[in-house]
Amino acid sequence: MQVTNIPVSKEDINRLLQLGHRFSEDRRMENRKAAGRIYGAACTACDRSLTESEIVQRVLKLSYDEDVIVLGTAIEAMVMLAESIGLNTTQGVLWPRILKTTNSGDVRVRCTALRTVASILRNVRDRNVASDAVKLFFRKSVASLLVAEANVIVRDAKEDLRNVPDEIYMTLEVQSEILGELLYTAMDALDPQSTVEVYHAYVSLASCNGPLLRRNVAYNFPGFSMCMSGKYGDLGSLFTLLCHDRDDEVRWKVSAGLHESLKILLKDPMVDNVAAGKCVVALLTDENLAVSGNVVEHLEELIKRFREENLDDHVNNLLTGLSQLEGMLDGSWRLQEIICKQLKNCIPLFDGPTIAGVILPLLWNLTQHGMPPVRESAAETIMHCLRNIDDKDLLNFSVKKFYIRLGSFENPYRIRLNLIDAALEGTRVFSSVFFREFFCQAVVDLAEDPLSNVRLKLARHVPAFMPACGTVPEFESMLRELQKDRDQDVLMAIKSIGNLLDGKVGRWQTPEWIAQDRQKLKEERLFYATE
Repeated sequence: MQVTNIPVSKEDINRLLQLGHRFSEDRRMENRKAAGRIYGAACTACDRSLTESEIVQRVLKLSYDEDVIVLGTAIEAMVMLAESIGLNTTQGVLWPRILKTTNSGDVRVRCTALRTVASILRNVRDRNVASDAVKLFFRKSVASLLVAEANVIVRDAKEDLRNVPDEIYMTLEVQSEILGELLYTAMDALDPQSTVEVYHAYVSLASCNGPLLRRNVAYNFPGFSMCMSGKYGDLGSLFTLLCHDRDDEVRWKVSAGLHESLKILLKDPMVDNVAAGKCVVALLTDENLAVSGNVVEHLEELIKRFREENLDDHVNNLLTGLSQLEGMLDGSWRLQEIICKQLKNCIPLFDGPTIAGVILPLLWNLTQHGMPPVRESAAETIMHCLRNIDDKDLLNFSVKKFYIRLGSFENPYRIRLNLIDAALEGTRVFSSVFFREFFCQAVVDLAEDPLSNVRLKLARHVPAFMPACGTVPEFESMLRELQKDRDQDVLMAIKSIGNLLDGKVGRWQTPEWIAQDRQKLKEERLFYATE
């Protein structure tokens, strides 16, 4: 409960505090517990001086209550208190009491105290106002706590967790949640032996038979890797273990942070990059599409990361895995659309043969089987692929196989519609010179399409083709055919545009379009090494 966003008068705050004071002295456990809740909420609306004078000591007193529920409530309230008071008060008053309760004999109090420690550490870091002395204080005090908890984890996690008492499992669950936060704070204060003990604790949690614990480990893996990289242990083996975990949610959490983990793992000399690359492909082709989806969403970043580390085999394996995944995505159109968008962003990273031999066939398959948004996105991405093939012969071959073939009358009409989507993107990607050379004729041929749906879409998008193709004789013939079309909708669409055959193509070519077209032509001639 917080009251930060609720307008509260000073009178209301005073009444609230008086209620808390009265409840804190009450003999009934329920009222003392309510007092802890009241103080935790009230401090978010009080200024620092009022909080330190009226609330801190009373919460501290409640933390010594004989009833463990009241005690635990007071420890929980200290999270809100720590956000509202100065770091010196937190360090000198609250922190010693919280650390002491981490050794409580009651598991509920102990777990609450551990979570409170992690929350306060997170708050201290986020506020970013702590002095070096305060940071050093927290680092040293947390280091001893971290090592102690690590030893408990190693001792308990090796058991069959289906048979251990609830108290042990509850403690392990909380330890697995906070281990990353404790490590992040205390890493620089750990000696080599302590580092080994913490690493073993993490491995024990990752290999135990408690799925909730392994999920927490997977969630914390990027941060754990950042702290442990190059210091001790083979993080690659741990990564492999988590990537092949039998629990779907463990793999899902690993895949969610995969792009962050790889930043660290690929630079760690103790990690086998080949094995790490295989893990990425395994997650990409995971039977659970939620796992695959996380990898696909960061496909561009993963490919760039592999390229930066000169791991070209990893990139090829990733593309192979992507081809395998495409066959598993029947019905998962959102994921198919993400694949298209991710590939569009990283196409410049590939050479022509890879684009023509791997990426274009994958996109072609998506134009054949995908939902309308997928087919449209795949058709547009095909044009970006063609723009990045630097060999003219290979470009000619690819245009015929993956662009012109979209307009074949042997295809269903919905695929012929996608040729128009591709051509529209082509007018944005290519200069008018290259567009006329490679792509204009396929657009013209659609005027002869037997289905009026295709001709109607073509007619509606004629203005987009006019700047590049308005002076092409075949295009002018196409316009005459459309103006005599047998379908009334097509006739209305083409007539609504105005006089297309007045010879004034210049009215379609704005100064901005002309400047952009010249720049694109310059870049294309440089790209293809032509004059």
